[in-house]
Parts: sequence; structure tokens; C-alpha cells
Amino acid sequence: MNSWIYILIALAISAQINASIPEPRIFIYKQLADVSITLNVYIPKRTGYVSVPIIFMVHGGIHVTGNKTLEIQSPRVFREFMNRGWCVITMNYLLGPQALVFDMLDDLVDAYAFLHEHLAHKFPIDINNIHLFGQSSAGTLVLLCGRLFEPRPKSVVAMYPVTDYVSNYIYVEPLKSDSLFLNLHRILSKQLVQESPVLGSLTNNPRIFTNPEALICADMASAMRM
Repeated sequence: MNSWIYILIALAISAQINASIPEPRIFIYKQLADVSITLNVYIPKRTGYVSVPIIFMVHGGIHVTGNKTLEIQSPRVFREFMNRGWCVITMNYLLGPQALVFDMLDDLVDAYAFLHEHLAHKFPIDINNIHLFGQSSAGTLVLLCGRLFEPRPKSVVAMYPVTDYVSNYIYVEPLKSDSLFLNLHRILSKQLVQESPVLGSLTNNPRIFTNPEALICADMASAMRM
């Protein structure tokens, strides 16, 4: 019975989110041999700007999961950006353990270059007013990107980023809880993994990556082969 309640709540949240966001414009910003890596451009429906500020919003997911559908992953933050009349750009990028952090940074640098070279004249956006935003592992990436991107972004917002990949503080056992939050997390996370077009094959991944009860990566440094 409780499982059905959690599912209904998750579906209601998803419906509310989808009703309040514009349809994205989708672009391929990078083509690899066997995969097209895309980004989404969300232009607010109403804005008081002649050219709107840009939020370059990177998804988290402990470097091994997630995708550009941030309206599902971070709905409150995403809606707030939309309500303020800002353009939000989200992107897929290669994920671990097949890709290293350096590969992820290469993708984000390419997405940023694509924004300047191909999108600046397609939309009413202010190319000189770009702000980077990321949470958790994405916070780590945007901190690094703040030093790599040229021209430099106007600001970098990193919420609870990972800054230590060496200390052994990350959980190595699956979390066990019947709380509402964790059950919703399982439902939404499963959807995000299934929808991710960039996530590599899970065949040879460590067991903890494929265990549906494992909500937190074991040893991130080992997973990323750093």
C-alpha cells in the first residue's frame, strides 16, 4: 500500500513540474563515434529582459548517473530560474565509471564553446551574463569549470560540492530506510537512469552501481579510477 502512495506522490510531483516549464530546444553539441551528446535550452515564457541571463546548469549524480532533465532532478531550483526570466541550459556529458572526471570536463568545455559559437545568435540571451550552477558532484565540476571556461563566467554557484576524493568517508553499504524521501528517490532515480542516453554499459560495473537499494556510491575515488 505504501509503495502505491509513494508512486502516486511522485507522479503528481512530476505532472506539476512538467506543467510549469517550457519545452526545451535540443541541440547536439558533441558527436562521438557511437553517441550524440545533447544539451537543452529553456527560454522562459515571460521575461522583462531584452536579452536574458544564462544559467549553465550541470546535473549531479555522483559522476555515474543522472542526465540533463534537471526539471525532474532539481524542480524547485529549476522553476525559480524560470520564474525569474532566466535562460537555463542543461547538458548531458559522459559518465563514469567508463569516463573519467577529465572526460566530463572536456564535455562541459565543449558545451560552453557551443553556447558561444552556435547559440548566442539564435536566442535573446546575454552571452556576457553566464552563471554556472551545480549541486553535489556537479558542484565539483562547475568549480573546476570556473577556471577552465573562456571567457570566464560571471559567477559560479557550487552547492555542497565534493572537494575530497581521497578520504574514506563515503558510505560503503546501501542505505536502508522506509522514509518518504528515500522511497521517492528510488523511484525518480530509476527513471533518470533509464532515460540517460550517455550512461555507459552497466555490465561490468561494480555491484553497488547496479544494486537498486544502493543510493550512494561506494568509494568514488576508486569508481573514477583516480
